[in-house]
Amino acid sequence: MSKQLWLSKKSASNQTVYQLKITLKNIRPPIWRRIQVLSSTTLEQLHLIVQEVMGWDNYHMHQFSIAGIDYGQTQREFNVRSEKTVKLSQVVKSEKFKFSYTYDFGDSWEHEILVEKRTTINS
Repeated sequence: MSKQLWLSKKSASNQTVYQLKITLKNIRPPIWRRIQVLSSTTLEQLHLIVQEVMGWDNYHMHQFSIAGIDYGQTQREFNVRSEKTVKLSQVVKSEKFKFSYTYDFGDSWEHEILVEKRTTINS
């Protein structure tokens, strides 16, 4: 199943777009979505996008794990950094880069996010 979602800005000239494949892990048959977002998308915004495209209701805690660093709602006692201002361009290293997103720590819905492609758009 494929779905595209664009975050709009006033001007998207010379912006980098990431094509991401979001896969729910340990589920058969596979459940996944393909989206496109601007590199300026924050992790907080990406969380809301994942909630929408995966059909979640945003009732539970979540966390991104990227290159050994956890991002989400700031929890200093658990060493979780704030996701509010961290942009994808700051954490995505290249195409084929993978990171994880966990939703609902009770049920632990684990997602793998793969950067399939980077494209520059000109308007």
